[in-house]
This record gives sequence, structure tokens and C-alpha cells, in this order.
Amino acid sequence: MGITLHLLLHSDRDPIPDVPAVYFVMPTEENIDRMCQK
Repeated sequence: MGITLHLLLHSDRDPIPDVPAVYFVMPTEENIDRMCQK
């Protein structure tokens, strides 16, 4: 479909199930912890 959505990693947002995502982040412990949250 070609949809692009830009959001800050630490912003509050609703989950979008069944949608693949690509994250470009600095490999900090804080960012990794955030990505591992459900």
C-alpha cells in the first residue's frame, strides 16, 4: 500500500496490529526497552 507513518519512539500511541514496522533508532538501553514493551 505504500503508507508511511513517522512517530517518535517514546510518544504515546495506539498499537497497530498486523502491520509490519521498521524502526531506525540509536541502540540505547532505553530505546530497546521501549521496543520490547507490549
